[in-house]
Amino acid sequence: MAAPVNDAEQCLPGISRVEPGGRWWEEARAVVAASMEALGAVLVVQDALGSDLRQALFGRAMPEFFALPLGVKRGLVSGPVNGYIGPSPGAPAYESVRIWETTNGGGVRNVGDVLWPHGNQAFCDTVWTFATNMLGLEKKVGAMIMESLGVGQERVCSHLDSLNHSVRLSRYGVSSEAGAGMLMKSHRDCTVLSMVVQHDIEGLEEQAKDRSWLAVPPEPDTVAVIAGEILRRLSAQFVSKPKDDDHPPLYNPCDFDGYIHMASTVTAGMINKVDLRGLEPGGPVWAEARAAVTASMEAVGAVLVVHDALGVELRRRLFERAAPEFFAIPPDVKRSLVSGPIHGYIGPRPKAPAYESARVLEVAVDGGVVRSSADVVWPHGNPAFRDTIGAFAKNMLDLQKTLETMILEGLGVRKEHIDSHLQSLNYSVRLSRYGSLDEMGREMFMQAHKDCAVLSLLAQHDVDGLELQANDGSWFAVPAEPGTFAVVAGELLTVVTNGRVPANVHRVRTPADRERFSVQFESRPKYGSTVRPVDELVDGDHRRHYNPCKFDEYVDFRFLGDGRKLSDPLKGFCGSCPE
Repeated sequence: MAAPVNDAEQCLPGISRVEPGGRWWEEARAVVAASMEALGAVLVVQDALGSDLRQALFGRAMPEFFALPLGVKRGLVSGPVNGYIGPSPGAPAYESVRIWETTNGGGVRNVGDVLWPHGNQAFCDTVWTFATNMLGLEKKVGAMIMESLGVGQERVCSHLDSLNHSVRLSRYGVSSEAGAGMLMKSHRDCTVLSMVVQHDIEGLEEQAKDRSWLAVPPEPDTVAVIAGEILRRLSAQFVSKPKDDDHPPLYNPCDFDGYIHMASTVTAGMINKVDLRGLEPGGPVWAEARAAVTASMEAVGAVLVVHDALGVELRRRLFERAAPEFFAIPPDVKRSLVSGPIHGYIGPRPKAPAYESARVLEVAVDGGVVRSSADVVWPHGNPAFRDTIGAFAKNMLDLQKTLETMILEGLGVRKEHIDSHLQSLNYSVRLSRYGSLDEMGREMFMQAHKDCAVLSLLAQHDVDGLELQANDGSWFAVPAEPGTFAVVAGELLTVVTNGRVPANVHRVRTPADRERFSVQFESRPKYGSTVRPVDELVDGDHRRHYNPCKFDEYVDFRFLGDGRKLSDPLKGFCGSCPE
């Protein structure tokens, strides 16, 4: 029925046959509560996953999902606690997907429609049946835990009704894929309760209070029930209700989404990922998305966003025709573009013999074209290239303004100052090509650096390579997912926000032996303009960290003057000394 994780032998019936108020309820509740209070985990025996359903889930549905092409799986929106998580440098043989709203079937059908355009009814039925069966078990165990803490029936029901439920499917590769015995590092779940079922091969381990590890056997009909961080807060809240002082409150009320965003940004190597598709300013989820974007930008100067600004057809035209067509132009023609420290054409050089990049379009805040390279490299015109780059710039301009508005709003800047800031900027499209390893001769294509910009939005095509640095110096590899943009703060945003948003350090590696294309949409101050901290971000609690500076003068200082000798040229140029 139920057993502490270090005592799998029990003579009581399976917990699925224990009913509230029935013969075994109090005894089962006592066993569950004792193990959860002692270890935060308990093993339960149940028949919610019979042999047929187990075979359908582990023998067909899961192998079928994980056999899908990586690009298809990455089409699912991911984030700190949901969607698809693909292999990463720290876990090269681990992948996982979370499917929300599984108990009403809608979430499963939505995922099925994304993965299999013509449907996969067997997959949907299997996951939905598993979720429905496990929901009954989860409610029963949850009620036992709450009751054991002295919570009344009405509040137990209210708690259970407040929850959402999901199914996470996980695959762990063999040792030869992983390269090490540890496939997932020790961690706590950001959940209320997790019900974990293993198939055939053991691997799950629970930590005891003495820090020893207890291996959970993959026995049929046995489920490992694990307390998450949210249950810890709930249990502290419930047991603190008595009027005496024996159980003082240990946790304050918290917003779950806000906690997720905070936890994900302070975890080393983790960057928030926010879905902005269909988002309207002032709409029902605007404040939540703004909080997530701002938190990530304040923490690490970067955030990942999902958006439809680069749809399937536009992506194909951009990366499969426009970019290859541009870089196939003879070198002397490309070199005829006006170059400089931050604009024009950058060709191969000794430290990067297989890298080239060009700023191919510059637009104003209203979308008007300031400068286009197409007129220079194709004197007789190239309408297809012009239209593709123009369509991309138009879509990205809206997204860029949305993001800058979110960040400044999130920091407390008033609308009139946000509008003034946006009017002071120009925007540009930069195409980049990274040759294969054979051309390059090394894996590092672009050394770690900060952008001399306000904000950069980067999209990769097919081949990974972009890495963002976290506060602890670790590197976060950004997957080349369709519809996903890496949003990177530049040095000038640090000035505008008075140091609240750090310029992110990033680099490019290309471990694959394939040519790589990327596109960057960035905002910069207009030449001759002065950049200064926004008034709301300088007050008695926040002294001025940066003085006003001329953008073009800083560019010359950083790339042509004494700034080349400094580890932090921005502070050297316009940093404000404490009084």
